[in-house]
Amino acid sequence: MLRTGDIKLVRQVNEKFILNLIRTKKLISGAEISVITGLRPSTVLNILNVLESNNIIIKQGKGESTSRGGKKPTLWRLNNSAYYSIGVDVEVNEIKTVILDLNGDIIAQSSTQICEEKSVNSIKNQLSSIVKDILNNNQIENNKVLGMGVAFAGVIDTNNGLVIKGDIFQEMNVPFLNEIKKEFNFKIVLENNANAVAIGEKWLGKAKDKKNFMVILGVPVWNIF
Repeated sequence: MLRTGDIKLVRQVNEKFILNLIRTKKLISGAEISVITGLRPSTVLNILNVLESNNIIIKQGKGESTSRGGKKPTLWRLNNSAYYSIGVDVEVNEIKTVILDLNGDIIAQSSTQICEEKSVNSIKNQLSSIVKDILNNNQIENNKVLGMGVAFAGVIDTNNGLVIKGDIFQEMNVPFLNEIKKEFNFKIVLENNANAVAIGEKWLGKAKDKKNFMVILGVPVWNIF
């Protein structure tokens, strides 16, 4: 579970591992984290204090004492409203937008008919306006957004943020990610829409415990091989 490297890197890895453990377990004590991770209780406590000071986790009552008695352990959970993420699905006829909290629960969503002028600039402006509106309507500031994923119908170069070819606008090899980044200061990822569906199913859907699975046009096929 631990990785070799400088102290800062090891601490970052341990923080992410503990944070994900709290997310998946919903409620967990520091002692349980220490047993699962193999980290010293003092190391776990220091990381929990850092995460709490950053308002990412909060205390949620006490657990049961062990069979040997002693103090009841403090239970920790995610502070779901500490930060948010945004998902945008740009299709030929509409733009769907969703805001998720740290637990992956939907806070707000919208669906908007795509503008008639399907140029790069018009789509970028409409997308930016939709995202800004849904954030404002839910009183979420930009510094509370961890990042945004934009799923786009077409052939996408994710590494370079390019729309190679798509049905939404006629231009090819469009640096669409750079265009969107001009409007926001949080991290943004551009991905093909079918790939985005597959990632979502693997992380949070019915495929998260599967080694092999397939999605076709956003419809999962569960005869796993």
